[in-house]
Amino acid sequence: ENGQELWSYNYDAPGRVSANGSRAAPAVDGHYVIIGGPFGQIHCVDRETHQPRWDKHFIEDYDSPVPGWGFGQSPLMYKNAVILAPLSERVSVTALDKASGKTIWESEPLGRMSYASPMLATIDGIEQIIVTSVPTIAGIDADSGDVLWRYEGFHCGIPIAHPVPIGDGRFFISGGYN
Repeated sequence: ENGQELWSYNYDAPGRVSANGSRAAPAVDGHYVIIGGPFGQIHCVDRETHQPRWDKHFIEDYDSPVPGWGFGQSPLMYKNAVILAPLSERVSVTALDKASGKTIWESEPLGRMSYASPMLATIDGIEQIIVTSVPTIAGIDADSGDVLWRYEGFHCGIPIAHPVPIGDGRFFISGGYN
């Protein structure tokens, strides 16, 4: 009603990139705010208590390499999970329980880090997470983490924009750098 801040959550983010601050929009539902920091921090904050519920770290938990401009992917809420794309040599996408942060599933590795956030799409009646890495765009079953399909002809050194579904199982793909 008046524009006054109701609450905030601060955390340490040691490191240096070209510009300070987050590069990702938080994911928000009725209970949690899930934020991703520029150096791989992931925090789940309880909207009622304003305290952290759990934390993860792309580098420490998934061995993700730090992109040149820091991590810039937004978390994705799906049912009781939050979907993250650490895009490491060990795991590409993971689903974590929103309340506890415990792993529900992890997908197989699909490529190197990008700035494109994971997104949800329904293709042929199947809800799937669309993820963009270097050099792969893939559809991952949103409930199991199984890779449903992959396209490896995407030639972009640093993907930024996520694919946009345009119907009939097709996507508009736009790149980034190189």
